[in-house]
Amino acid sequence: KHYGELFEASIQPNADTNFKKSDLAQQMLTIDKTLSVGFAPHPKPVAESILNQVTDTILNPKTTSVLFAVMELESTGSVSQSLREIHKNDKVFSLGITDKEGEKGDVKIKLYEPRSKRGVLVNGKDTPKVLPPPFDSEASLGLGHQVHHKFVVTNFNQPDATVYCGSSNLALGGETKNGDNLLKIQDPDIAAAFAIEAIRLIDHFQFRNRQSKETDVKPLVLNSTDQWTKRYFDPNDLYCLDRKLFIGLPAKV
Repeated sequence: KHYGELFEASIQPNADTNFKKSDLAQQMLTIDKTLSVGFAPHPKPVAESILNQVTDTILNPKTTSVLFAVMELESTGSVSQSLREIHKNDKVFSLGITDKEGEKGDVKIKLYEPRSKRGVLVNGKDTPKVLPPPFDSEASLGLGHQVHHKFVVTNFNQPDATVYCGSSNLALGGETKNGDNLLKIQDPDIAAAFAIEAIRLIDHFQFRNRQSKETDVKPLVLNSTDQWTKRYFDPNDLYCLDRKLFIGLPAKV
């Protein structure tokens, strides 16, 4: 019903200027207890309110984990700022990937560090193309982006798991100008699927980054001892929280 109304509104004369005045653009529309949808473009106050809802979910004191894949993290609006900063908070398990550096280089690739509970933020742009044949020549989409995702997952392994996703760039400019959709989904199974996609992307680009730095003197090889397991049981290491979260234990940082 809502999408039918959206279609009718979008083909009316002067829809580019009149749509913001319609009821469809004034708020996130609740479909049922697990799904809400926002149809952009919104008036600026409404767009700010919607993005602040996402930010409030990320920064909620009860949030124990944040996983995300977002094309850019230097866009306007509160969401980008919160995602740039969340990996610095060692009270929240955070993994994220973006595909464009900030002007000050503050979105450089971050790898796991021993004895650190700080989260991980990976930048796809930092990863050189070092692949074996026949994958050494990669197709270009012409957009300059290796990561074009736009989603955020909070509390992926908890009953209140939430996903924000859609074509929305989670940015103020897009929410006030583009004809994007933003979905809020509150369902643990769907959150788990998105969390797996975030981890897949992060692991892929982390591996490629490490592979690009290997040398004949220091090749990339598996550890020949069991020393690698110790960090998974060190309460001061992010890997320890990683282990507990992914086997379903409560997230107590």
